[in-house]
Amino acid sequence: NLVNIPMNKTIQFERFGFVNPIKWEKDTLECYFTH
Repeated sequence: NLVNIPMNKTIQFERFGFVNPIKWEKDTLECYFTH
């Protein structure tokens, strides 16, 4: 849900052509947990 995404993430989505926010969050969380 885009309403729950902080503005800085929304800006990043726009910069990268507005990638799927759910996939982006999932990939980001996986990066946090695997490092």
